[in-house]
Formats: sequence, C-alpha cells, structure tokens
Amino acid sequence: MKIQHIILLLILAGGFVGCAQTINTPRTEQTNAVAIHDGHISFLLSPPQGWVLDVQPHSNSGYVAEIHPTEKTWKDSVTKMWVIVTPTEGRLASPLFDTDEQVKTLDGSKALIRYARGGAFSGYIKPSDFTTPMAVAYITDGDYFVEIVLQSDDAHFENAKKIFKQLVASYVKRAA
Repeated sequence: MKIQHIILLLILAGGFVGCAQTINTPRTEQTNAVAIHDGHISFLLSPPQGWVLDVQPHSNSGYVAEIHPTEKTWKDSVTKMWVIVTPTEGRLASPLFDTDEQVKTLDGSKALIRYARGGAFSGYIKPSDFTTPMAVAYITDGDYFVEIVLQSDDAHFENAKKIFKQLVASYVKRAA
C-alpha cells in the first residue's frame, strides 16, 4: 500500500513538473529599458542582449535612437536598427500585404510590421543588386507613429528579424 502511494505521488509530481515547464508567463517588466523622448512623445525600449541602444545618434538623419550589435559600431554594422517618430496625419497603420505581421508590445499596443527591400533600383522598376532587406514596425502613439526600422543583408536578415521583433515587443508608452 505504501509503495502504491509513493508511485502515485511520483507520477503526480512528474506531471506538475511537466506542467510548470510548459507554462508561458508573459514578461511584465523591462530589463535594460532606455527612455526615448521626442519633442511630442516618450517611450521605453529594451535593447536585445548583445545590442546597444543609443539615444544620441551619430548620424544626422533625424533618428531618435540607433541600435546596433555591441561588438560593432553603428557605421560598421551590417545589421542595424533605428527609431524615428513621424506624425500620423490621420493615417492608420493597417495590414495590407500577406507578409505583414502584428506584434503585441509590452504595454499592450499593437505594432504592424511590414517587410520590404530598400536601396537603389534600376531604371525599369526592377530591384538591382544593391537592395537590402528591411522591416518597419509602426506603433501608433497618439498623433504619431513610432517607426522602428531594421536593415540587414540577405545572409543575416532571418536571424535579425527575431531580434527586431524582440525590440518591437519591448515598447512601452510613457506620459510625455
């Protein structure tokens, strides 16, 4: 009788251990969050592990933040991300293409991710060899879009998309 109870307890304990491993708890707080302030809005982003989020961009392009791998500089990175803030001008970010994706951010907002190729094009609307894969996430924040952009090369783009989605999902709106 005692052996049967012990076996039953072991089976139940094993079931609970298995259940504990399959429970997926949502992230409720940010780690390494960086505050980003534009003249109109304020939000937090958490750079993925191994990445630097710089809120004092080195380029004169109007970016509010630049993100690149820790072991590289912004200029030397093949894969890089940046953040810009633009007015919505009454527009909505809505899915258009079958490759568009929606990602839920840490604060419950929805981000629309659109994939495209950017760069030089030849004269008759045919991508040249100088195009690069890109992704843009649009997050609506009041009258503004927070646009998080990923640029990479073909060899690194699929892995970069995972890191990009991690960054996008870390978005949290703050009171301006």
